[in-house]
Amino acid sequence: MRARFVHFFRLGVAGVFAMTLMFQSAKADLVTVHLLDGKSHTVELVFVNRGVLEGKVNTRSDTSIQQYVRSQIAHVDFPTTEAWRAAEAAFESGKFVEAIQLYRAVIADPATHFYPMPGNFVSLAQVRILACHRGRMKPADIAKQSQVVREQFLNLPPEFRKISPVVAAWKRISEKDWDKVIEALEGFSPPTPESFFLMGVALEALGRNEEAMQEYAGAYVLNFGGTSDLTKEALKRSAKLLIKVDNKDRAAELQAQVKIYRDLFGAGKLWEGAPEWVTKLAEAELNALETEVDGSFEKPESAMAAGGTVVDSGGGEAILPPIEERDWVLPNEVEHRFQIFGNDPVKNPPALAGGAIEEDGGIRFDGTGRVSLAGINGGANVMRLFVQFTPEESEGVVLDFNDGSAALRLNLADGELVLSLSPIRGGKKVMKLGPVPPGTLGSLSLTIRGDGEVKALLNKTPVDDKIVQGGLRLKGRSTLFIGNIKPSGKEGAEDAKSGIVPFKGLISLVTLGSGASFQEIVAAEKFALKGKTLRFFSPPPPTAPVSEEPGDAKDTAKEAVEPVQPEAGDPEPGTPAAKEE
Repeated sequence: MRARFVHFFRLGVAGVFAMTLMFQSAKADLVTVHLLDGKSHTVELVFVNRGVLEGKVNTRSDTSIQQYVRSQIAHVDFPTTEAWRAAEAAFESGKFVEAIQLYRAVIADPATHFYPMPGNFVSLAQVRILACHRGRMKPADIAKQSQVVREQFLNLPPEFRKISPVVAAWKRISEKDWDKVIEALEGFSPPTPESFFLMGVALEALGRNEEAMQEYAGAYVLNFGGTSDLTKEALKRSAKLLIKVDNKDRAAELQAQVKIYRDLFGAGKLWEGAPEWVTKLAEAELNALETEVDGSFEKPESAMAAGGTVVDSGGGEAILPPIEERDWVLPNEVEHRFQIFGNDPVKNPPALAGGAIEEDGGIRFDGTGRVSLAGINGGANVMRLFVQFTPEESEGVVLDFNDGSAALRLNLADGELVLSLSPIRGGKKVMKLGPVPPGTLGSLSLTIRGDGEVKALLNKTPVDDKIVQGGLRLKGRSTLFIGNIKPSGKEGAEDAKSGIVPFKGLISLVTLGSGASFQEIVAAEKFALKGKTLRFFSPPPPTAPVSEEPGDAKDTAKEAVEPVQPEAGDPEPGTPAAKEE
């Protein structure tokens, strides 16, 4: 039986007073105390009030109690609750309306969720609600909630004790103070899709349509793979401005935008009220002469410093910025192509066996070998997997891991990628993700949550499903096998019966992150990639066009105006501004 701890919260009833709750539990509550000097300590929580936290270094009854004064504490990681985890799962899935209700339920239960220290869940829930309103793009709600968060500063970790310029811009949009929106975003660094979008809204309201289209382009190009509502709205606004311009020389540019809107966001249709001639333009074949117009899917030169492919006015592609100037990398730029985020890839390298040969583009399999990666946290609440491969045959195991009670397998069957899941509870689930014929590149992003939700993108095509309740949580530290499920050259009777055969071809990338939350996975990814994030579905770096005229593309890029950029470290994981981080 662990020692008691005291848990204070305040109630306003004809004055302010403190109520003390005593808790007894057979299981120790472990917390991690992060100090202002950068050190962290995980202890068994014994006592906490507004001035001090006490805890044991370990659970032995004779261990002395360590005391931490609030003035020394940056924040505390408290043990999560089921209610908090449910709210986080909804938030990370982009179900913002549902998440808001769940976070409000957390706030309404202070006896369980409020600790009088920075990092308590009641205060963090207010920050998350603000992020949800940003995801919903509701200016009035953002303005109101930002004031609520401001009042929680003392009970928040240091990184949340400021109102971001992006939030300030949303507030100014709610007031229709367009000049103040632009002023709020001046000097914002590095740029995000959200900041480009807000600048576009303000410039459009001021009648500066050409500049607005450039900002919208920065939003939808940088945000591909991010929050769909932001991309959808930026594309629609840009297309509407192009329609207003009514310049036949920009028809191909408009056509590219409306086709993307229709195919990705409109279920085959454009927005309500779109002119008939624009609908016909979206349905027509792409203009063969589109490279002769001023950019068929143009992103502003000012956004170039933040990454992405830029189409120049001559139809060629401009050079991407050097990798050291970016906060993201492409799959072929990742130093360790096979790794578990959170593990040191130098100390935990992939183990190659048999006909698995490492080459510049990844690892090539001849149909007899395999690769193993050890140290997967199989019991995590969230798993995210990135895989890129080019098969030589229409059958073969891409990867597999299991712990005897639950398993996951990706394999090719008759040229189609299949996901097989065997949850801890419930029967086997098989999902066909889509075709990857021999000789073609397959790019898969797969996320599996503890509640059984599966989200997949295969070559940008989404696949969502729900497996049996209970999810896939594996036990302990599992091993991931790539290319084959048996040791080199061995195939069991079970495999022959099921038609499972070893993979033959090139697997260029396998990364896996797992953790208690999506934010934890993103943090591990950024740490492994030296502060950068992986832009998985971006195209490979383009080459610069050779210009025979004075002032080539490189000169133009040098002369480009520096972009309006957000404050470093501002975007919160899961918000529109953070999706591409």
